[in-house]
Amino acid sequence: MNTSTHERTAVVTGASSGIGEATARQLAAAGFHVVIGARRVDRLAALAAEIGASFAPLDVTDQDSVDAFCATVERCDVLVNNAGGASGVDPVATADLDRWQWMYDVNVLGVARMTKALLPKMIASGDGHVVLVGSIAGVEAYPGGAGYNAAKFGINAVRQVLRKELVGQPVRVTEIAPGLVETEFSNVRFDGDADKADAVYTGMTPLTADDIAETILWCIQRPSHVNIDELGVRPRAQAAAIADQREGIRLSIVGVNGQQVNEDGVPYMECDAWTSKTWRFLMQYFAELNGVSNEDLKNGVRGSAMITRTSASGSNNGEAQGDE
Repeated sequence: MNTSTHERTAVVTGASSGIGEATARQLAAAGFHVVIGARRVDRLAALAAEIGASFAPLDVTDQDSVDAFCATVERCDVLVNNAGGASGVDPVATADLDRWQWMYDVNVLGVARMTKALLPKMIASGDGHVVLVGSIAGVEAYPGGAGYNAAKFGINAVRQVLRKELVGQPVRVTEIAPGLVETEFSNVRFDGDADKADAVYTGMTPLTADDIAETILWCIQRPSHVNIDELGVRPRAQAAAIADQREGIRLSIVGVNGQQVNEDGVPYMECDAWTSKTWRFLMQYFAELNGVSNEDLKNGVRGSAMITRTSASGSNNGEAQGDE
């Protein structure tokens, strides 16, 4: 790797799309030599050619892959631990533990593997920086998110511990905790179901990958004595993991299983400024999280999660999962 000893090097994981790709672009434009890694090598090659980066295949869940990737990195000033993801929205009672295992492996152990491998080079640089891309899910737990919540809460803990362990060393530690960001995240979470993934962002203006990449770059570019420990970034319309504003509907966590919809409830399939397909999906989605069958919905039974209508200016107490 032909990297000048005077040129700062930034390593970005999960760089084949979304926040990782956007961050690599921002860092390259800011003058960093960027080393990018991900599993989709064809995308890496195209991005590397475009921005002048180095690249190598990387699966952060595989120690051999991590070792091979890190062996190509001669110098590391900044490590952006972006690789991660969510899988499924199963409640704890019916948890798919294979999904939980994957989420812990990619989100927590992946960070541990990469940080452990490159930390000596960041210390040697004299001005290192470890950036962890966490999530609002690592700050607030929500129904259907337990496996992902546990992993992202783990990232939050790793950041706090690493920060304390590196006091006195020339390495900063930062965690970025995004809210709703429109990337491939939800497509992965819903196993490629484009309708479900698209519905997560419908009716609001979510963050973009560039929004988070710019935030990451801003943290890195602070003076060396300034450490941004934790930074939450959400769309204006999202006040919390389970409170966001949407045009045309209100998603609200209300009621008790088995309770009948009263005159204030919304009939199945009715919609306001939404297609009936999207409306139906949202009804089904929240019902699945709370053990209410589609047949029950058609018969007017609601569970602990129910969707009700509001005006475009109304607030929202519901949770639409799509945190990055």
